[in-house]
Amino acid sequence: VNVPGRTVLPTLAVEIETVLSDFDPASLAEFKRTKTDWEEWIDYEQVRMPLTVRSRRAGDRFWPLGAPGSKKVSDFLSDLKVPAERREHLAIVCDRLGPVWVVPFRIDERVKLTPHTRRVLKLYARSIPLRAG
Repeated sequence: VNVPGRTVLPTLAVEIETVLSDFDPASLAEFKRTKTDWEEWIDYEQVRMPLTVRSRRAGDRFWPLGAPGSKKVSDFLSDLKVPAERREHLAIVCDRLGPVWVVPFRIDERVKLTPHTRRVLKLYARSIPLRAG
C-alpha cells in the first residue's frame, strides 16, 4: 500500500487511498460525524509498516475495536452475518503484526486513535469492478 497515495487492487475489487497528517482533535469530531464504513483513521505510530492489502487467510486474528479481546476474522464475519461468498472477496489491510482493518467493517483495537496519537493515517476504500481471474 502506498503511504501516502493510492493503491488499486483489481483482484479484490478495491482501491485504497491513504493520507498521512498530524492529529487534529477538532477534525476528528467532524470525521466521526460524517464518516462512512469505507473510511477509517488510525494511529500511524502504532502501525508496523509496510501496509499490505489481501484477502483473509485461515487463522487470521484481530482485536475488533470495542470488543473485549481478539477473535478470528472468520468468526467476526460470521457474527456479522456476512454471506460466505462475500467473505472470500473482502479486503484486509494488514501491517507486519496482522490485520489493522477488515474493510469495511472494523479496525483493530491496537491502532485506534487515543489522546496520545500524534500522527493519523487516514484510510479510504472504494469498491471497483471485480476482475475475473
